[in-house]
Parts: sequence; C-alpha cells; structure tokens
Amino acid sequence: MNRWPKIAIVDDDPTVRDSLSQMLNLRNYETMTFERGEKLLESDALHKFSCFVIDVRMPGISGLDLLKEISKKKSRGPVVMITGHGDIATAVEAMKKGAYDFQEKPFEKSSILASIARAVEKAELIHTTRRLQRQIEMIFREKDESWGILGSSPQTQEVKKQIKDYAPIESSVLVMGETGTGKELVAKALHEASERKNKNFVALNMAALPESIIHSELFGHDKGAFTGAASSHQGKFEYASGGTIFLDEVDSLPIHLQAILLRVLEEKMVTRLGSNKQIPVDVRVVAATNQDIQTLIEEGKFRRDLFHRLGMLSIPLPPLRKRPEDIPLLVNHFLQEACIRYRKGDMVISPLVIQKMQTQLWPGNIRELKNEVEALVIRSQGREISQWGDMKNVSLTEPIDELENQTMQSLRDATATFEAQFISHVLREVKGNLKLATEVLDVSPRTLFDKMKKLDLKKEDFK
Repeated sequence: MNRWPKIAIVDDDPTVRDSLSQMLNLRNYETMTFERGEKLLESDALHKFSCFVIDVRMPGISGLDLLKEISKKKSRGPVVMITGHGDIATAVEAMKKGAYDFQEKPFEKSSILASIARAVEKAELIHTTRRLQRQIEMIFREKDESWGILGSSPQTQEVKKQIKDYAPIESSVLVMGETGTGKELVAKALHEASERKNKNFVALNMAALPESIIHSELFGHDKGAFTGAASSHQGKFEYASGGTIFLDEVDSLPIHLQAILLRVLEEKMVTRLGSNKQIPVDVRVVAATNQDIQTLIEEGKFRRDLFHRLGMLSIPLPPLRKRPEDIPLLVNHFLQEACIRYRKGDMVISPLVIQKMQTQLWPGNIRELKNEVEALVIRSQGREISQWGDMKNVSLTEPIDELENQTMQSLRDATATFEAQFISHVLREVKGNLKLATEVLDVSPRTLFDKMKKLDLKKEDFK
C-alpha cells in the first residue's frame, strides 16, 4: 500500500461504519469513523485522508453538503457516496458536486471495495503529480541559481564559486576531471553565467571526430577544398562567434591542429580550409580533459604553449568518491527524473541503499550514478527501492569481510593478504585504470607498479 491509505467513513449507522471499517482494515487500509459530518470537518486529519466514504442522508449536515465542504477545503481524497435511498437524481447531483463514485445500500462487498480502491489509486496519482511538480519547480529554481550543479559539499561549493568568479572573464578556461564528473555542465554554466548567454553555445568532443574532418568542423572549408566539398561550410568557431565553444577531450586534438587552434586563440581569426581569407571570430573557449596534460606535454603529445593558453583559468572537478555527502541529493534528483521519464509515479530509495552507494568508488562518477539509479527505477516493481542486489560496485569494506573469514595467520601474513586483496579489489573497481587506482590507494605510480609486479597482477586482467 501507499504511505497514507487512510479512509474516512462518515455514516450515522454504526453497523455500516463497523462493517466497512472491518473490511478495509483487513485489506491494510487505516480507517477513521465519524457518525456526523461535523465531526469530520473538525478533525485534524481531514487533509490526510486518501478517500472519503460518506452517507448521503445524515442528521445535521447532509452528505451532499459535506461533499461541498470537503471540496472547499481542497482535500486530496476523492469521495464515494453511499445511500439507502438512492435514486438517479441524487446520484447525478452527487457526481456534479464532485463525487468520485456512487454506491447504493445494501452495497455489494466487492463493488464498494473496488470503488474505494480506484478512489485511492486516483488520490495517489493526484498526490504524486503534485509532488513531482513541486520537485520539478525546485529543481528548476536550483538550476537557475546553481546552473544545475547539485551538491552541498565543500568541493562542489568551490566549483560553483569558481564558475561565478570566472564567468565574467573572457579568458579561456580548462576544466579538468575524470570521465562523468560533469565537465560539459560546468562549461554550460560558465556560458549561462556570462554576458554571452544569449549567443550560441557549441559543444564538440575532439575524441569523437575523425582526424580527417576536425579542421573542417572547427574552422570550416570552402567549396572545392577537397573531394566531396560541393559547397562552403561554416566551421563551429564561426557559428559560435559571440558565444562559447566547448572543446571536450581537447587532449585528443592532433598535434598539427593544436598549432592552428593556438593561432586562432591568439589572433581571433579563422581561415577556412581551401581559402586564404581570414574571418574574425569572437569566441570564448572552454576546454576539458580527463588526462594528465603535464604528462602528455612531457611525452610530446600536447603543446605546452597551448596548455598555458587554454589553462589561463582552470577548474578541477572532484571525483564523486571524494564528495560522498553529495550522493543523497544526486540520487534523489536522478530518481525523480527517472520516475517522470519512465512514468513510474512516486518512488523512494531507502536510506540504507543510499548509504551503501556512498561507500562505492564510482569510477564513472556522476554519469555512472545516474545510470544506476535509472536502472533501479526501471527494474523496481514497488514504490520503495529497498534492495540493491544486482550491484555493479562493491564496498571498500568487502576485502576486510573476506579476511575475517580466513583462518588465523600471523600479522605479517594477514597484512600481505589484505594488501593483495585490497589492491586487486581496487583494480577491479576502476577496470584497470592505473591512474585512478593510484588516487584511490593514495600511492605513487611507481609504488603501485612494484606491488603489482610482486603480486603478479596485470592491469589487462581487470578491464
């Protein structure tokens, strides 16, 4: 049942009140009975009922007048009218005044129960719709104030502060963070909080573009510039002029195009492929990477001068595992989105499941969390998600649990066993990503390499 299956029974006949109350109690409804309509209107529980069952003819206020008063007080519960003196005219009048259904005495047990069940279902639907509308309004209000970046942790607050501080500045911004940490959301926030917000925001993923078309996509081409160029093409820098361009995974840009990008940033001019004409562009660039740019520079894969140009301002995004206090808010946000998208009605996730989620590594970060919540909503058959059995993540405490089940051993052996289990566990969770593993384990790359070699662990075995 739902969380408030409370039924009000109003009838001057105690036999009817007791009979209906007993039938409903056996079906897990909570009931309150009233011998007069005035008693109901005086009750503090008036707005907590999910359905009213009201006799038409009673001493004092009549059932029809009581129906009218309930409607005035905007109670969320539908009204089922009952009478031993029913006729078509009374039924029509009751329905016109807002009654949900009409049952004649002596009523059939199955008929009255079915009518009440439908009324409760309608009340649930109305309640859910109103609740979701309020939540959506809150989400949009928060989005207006925080650009959709959810979280109250110090790390998230610092990101919001940097966005606010950097938005009015025209310099390029480099957003750095792991996959799924919300780099494009930050780029959009920088755009929306700036004076460029009414101009175009263009997002491009450098890793998703074939090298052969990157120049054309970024800077455009003239007709006949290459085989198949049947017409001129405006590049994204031209299209975004006056606004913001977001270059995701900028570290994937080929080295020769990095030089062209640097020149565009410095001169604020683009030259289409196949043309000698320079076209002025006024674009703010926000770039993003999930790689260690300094390492790429040392390996000759990224230009140092371009890095300094793009990273005049930088915003590092914390991984989700470093801000677990944000997870409850994110989970409930994604839950409401998924309930609306999949038409699941009002759902809740138990605090125990959320606590379990807060212990996970989440190598895919916010994106992975969102996908997991959606999957839970899709699979769930009830209103409360209280189990997380088909887990994709494993708690960091599990290697300790495994160790406790082993036979007694020396401290040195126990320490070695735990270390081997824990390193293997982390490598499995991050799918062999050594950079991520060093951060989780808080060791240097060299230390991790030596320990993996000693334990005969290969990163390929964990992908």
